[in-house]
Amino acid sequence: MIKKTLGTIRIAALLALIVLGVSYTHAEPPLPNNPRPLVGASMDEVEKYAIGWAKAELRVTGEPTVVLVRDVKLDELPELGLTRIGGDPERSYVLVVLKGDFDLYRTLPGFDKDPSKWHSRVSYIAYVFDRQAGMPTLMQASPYGGEFRTLLGDPTLPLAAPLGEETAE
Repeated sequence: MIKKTLGTIRIAALLALIVLGVSYTHAEPPLPNNPRPLVGASMDEVEKYAIGWAKAELRVTGEPTVVLVRDVKLDELPELGLTRIGGDPERSYVLVVLKGDFDLYRTLPGFDKDPSKWHSRVSYIAYVFDRQAGMPTLMQASPYGGEFRTLLGDPTLPLAAPLGEETAE
Protein backbone atom coordinates (compact mmCIF):
# COMPACT_ATOMS: atom_id res chain seq x y z
CA MET A 1 0.00 0.00 0.00
CA ILE A 2 2.78 2.46 0.90
CA LYS A 3 4.72 1.65 -2.32
CA LYS A 4 1.60 2.28 -4.38
CA THR A 5 0.97 5.60 -2.61
CA LEU A 6 4.59 6.74 -3.14
CA GLY A 7 4.39 5.77 -6.79
CA THR A 8 1.17 7.76 -7.17
CA ILE A 9 2.77 10.79 -5.48
CA ARG A 10 5.79 10.61 -7.80
CA ILE A 11 3.57 10.42 -10.87
CA ALA A 12 1.44 13.31 -9.63
CA ALA A 13 4.55 15.43 -8.96
CA LEU A 14 5.94 14.66 -12.41
CA LEU A 15 2.63 15.57 -14.05
CA ALA A 16 2.51 18.80 -12.06
CA LEU A 17 5.98 19.73 -13.30
CA ILE A 18 4.96 19.00 -16.88
CA VAL A 19 1.72 20.97 -16.59
CA LEU A 20 3.46 23.94 -14.98
CA GLY A 21 6.20 23.89 -17.61
CA VAL A 22 8.98 23.52 -15.08
CA SER A 23 12.04 21.79 -16.40
CA TYR A 24 15.29 20.70 -14.85
CA THR A 25 18.46 21.92 -16.49
CA HIS A 26 21.95 20.86 -15.56
CA ALA A 27 24.10 23.96 -15.03
CA GLU A 28 27.59 23.83 -16.53
CA PRO A 29 30.45 24.61 -14.17
CA PRO A 30 32.30 27.89 -14.75
CA LEU A 31 34.36 27.96 -17.96
CA PRO A 32 37.90 27.58 -16.56
CA ASN A 33 36.77 24.25 -15.10
CA ASN A 34 34.93 23.22 -18.26
CA PRO A 35 36.61 24.62 -21.39
CA ARG A 36 35.13 23.79 -24.78
CA PRO A 37 36.78 23.96 -28.19
CA LEU A 38 36.24 27.14 -30.20
CA VAL A 39 37.01 25.59 -33.59
CA GLY A 40 34.30 26.77 -35.97
CA ALA A 41 32.88 29.23 -33.41
CA SER A 42 31.77 32.60 -34.80
CA MET A 43 33.40 35.76 -33.50
CA ASP A 44 30.15 36.54 -31.61
CA GLU A 45 30.40 33.17 -29.87
CA VAL A 46 34.08 33.78 -29.09
CA GLU A 47 33.21 37.20 -27.60
CA LYS A 48 30.58 35.67 -25.29
CA TYR A 49 32.96 32.87 -24.35
CA ALA A 50 35.75 35.34 -23.45
CA ILE A 51 33.40 37.42 -21.31
CA GLY A 52 32.20 34.26 -19.55
CA TRP A 53 35.79 33.16 -19.03
CA ALA A 54 36.76 36.51 -17.49
CA LYS A 55 33.73 36.48 -15.19
CA ALA A 56 34.57 32.97 -14.00
CA GLU A 57 38.31 33.60 -13.61
CA LEU A 58 38.48 37.18 -12.31
CA ARG A 59 36.52 39.52 -10.11
CA VAL A 60 34.49 41.54 -12.59
CA THR A 61 32.32 44.53 -11.73
CA GLY A 62 29.67 45.32 -14.30
CA GLU A 63 29.49 43.93 -17.82
CA PRO A 64 32.74 43.90 -19.82
CA THR A 65 32.70 44.93 -23.47
CA VAL A 66 34.72 43.47 -26.30
CA VAL A 67 36.93 46.06 -28.00
CA LEU A 68 38.75 43.67 -30.32
CA VAL A 69 38.31 40.10 -31.50
CA ARG A 70 40.23 38.51 -34.36
CA ASP A 71 42.17 35.44 -35.36
CA VAL A 72 45.87 35.74 -34.65
CA LYS A 73 49.08 33.82 -35.26
CA LEU A 74 51.58 33.41 -32.43
CA ASP A 75 54.37 35.14 -34.35
CA GLU A 76 52.18 38.29 -34.63
CA LEU A 77 51.94 38.82 -30.87
CA PRO A 78 55.17 40.83 -30.38
CA GLU A 79 54.27 43.08 -33.34
CA LEU A 80 50.96 43.79 -31.59
CA GLY A 81 52.73 44.70 -28.35
CA LEU A 82 51.86 41.44 -26.59
CA THR A 83 54.16 38.96 -24.91
CA ARG A 84 55.78 36.34 -27.12
CA ILE A 85 54.57 32.89 -26.11
CA GLY A 86 55.48 29.39 -27.13
CA GLY A 87 53.01 27.06 -28.68
CA ASP A 88 52.18 25.20 -31.83
CA PRO A 89 52.19 27.69 -34.72
CA GLU A 90 49.97 25.32 -36.71
CA ARG A 91 47.09 25.63 -34.25
CA SER A 92 44.36 28.27 -34.54
CA TYR A 93 44.32 31.12 -32.02
CA VAL A 94 41.90 33.97 -31.45
CA LEU A 95 42.68 37.27 -29.71
CA VAL A 96 40.04 38.97 -27.58
CA VAL A 97 40.49 42.28 -25.75
CA LEU A 98 37.94 43.12 -23.07
CA LYS A 99 37.33 46.49 -21.47
CA GLY A 100 35.72 46.65 -18.05
CA ASP A 101 36.43 46.75 -14.35
CA PHE A 102 38.58 43.74 -13.48
CA ASP A 103 40.18 43.02 -10.12
CA LEU A 104 43.11 40.59 -10.25
CA TYR A 105 43.65 40.63 -6.47
CA ARG A 106 43.61 37.06 -5.13
CA THR A 107 42.54 35.62 -8.46
CA LEU A 108 45.81 34.70 -10.16
CA PRO A 109 48.48 32.50 -8.58
CA GLY A 110 51.98 33.90 -8.30
CA PHE A 111 51.01 37.56 -7.94
CA ASP A 112 52.07 39.60 -4.93
CA LYS A 113 48.96 39.54 -2.78
CA ASP A 114 49.36 43.10 -1.50
CA PRO A 115 47.40 45.20 -4.05
CA SER A 116 49.16 48.38 -2.94
CA LYS A 117 52.35 47.10 -4.61
CA TRP A 118 50.88 46.46 -8.07
CA HIS A 119 47.91 47.47 -10.22
CA SER A 120 45.41 44.81 -9.18
CA ARG A 121 42.48 46.71 -10.73
CA VAL A 122 42.68 46.89 -14.49
CA SER A 123 40.45 48.18 -17.27
CA TYR A 124 41.72 46.00 -20.12
CA ILE A 125 42.34 42.26 -20.42
CA ALA A 126 43.73 40.60 -23.55
CA TYR A 127 43.25 36.86 -24.02
CA VAL A 128 44.75 34.68 -26.72
CA PHE A 129 42.62 31.55 -26.84
CA ASP A 130 43.79 28.31 -28.39
CA ARG A 131 40.72 27.43 -30.47
CA GLN A 132 41.26 23.67 -30.19
CA ALA A 133 41.70 23.67 -26.41
CA GLY A 134 39.21 26.46 -25.68
CA MET A 135 41.64 27.89 -23.14
CA PRO A 136 43.77 31.02 -23.06
CA THR A 137 47.45 30.55 -23.79
CA LEU A 138 48.01 34.19 -22.83
CA MET A 139 46.25 36.63 -20.57
CA GLN A 140 47.71 40.12 -20.39
CA ALA A 141 46.28 43.04 -18.41
CA SER A 142 46.56 46.80 -18.68
CA PRO A 143 45.39 49.19 -15.95
CA TYR A 144 44.34 51.96 -18.38
CA GLY A 145 44.90 50.48 -21.84
CA GLY A 146 48.25 52.16 -22.55
CA GLU A 147 50.07 48.84 -22.79
CA PHE A 148 47.69 47.99 -25.66
CA ARG A 149 48.20 51.20 -27.67
CA THR A 150 49.72 49.33 -30.63
CA LEU A 151 47.26 46.47 -30.41
CA LEU A 152 44.21 48.76 -30.36
CA GLY A 153 45.69 51.43 -32.62
CA ASP A 154 44.99 54.14 -30.06
CA PRO A 155 48.02 56.22 -29.01
CA THR A 156 45.88 58.22 -26.57
CA LEU A 157 45.37 55.35 -24.13
CA PRO A 158 47.16 56.27 -20.87
CA LEU A 159 50.03 54.17 -19.59
CA ALA A 160 49.98 52.77 -16.09
CA ALA A 161 51.50 55.23 -13.66
CA PRO A 162 53.87 54.23 -10.92
CA LEU A 163 51.88 53.43 -7.82
CA GLY A 164 50.88 56.54 -5.92
CA GLU A 165 50.45 58.62 -9.07
CA GLU A 166 47.34 58.96 -11.24
CA THR A 167 48.33 58.18 -14.85
CA ALA A 168 51.27 58.86 -17.14
CA GLU A 169 50.99 59.75 -20.84
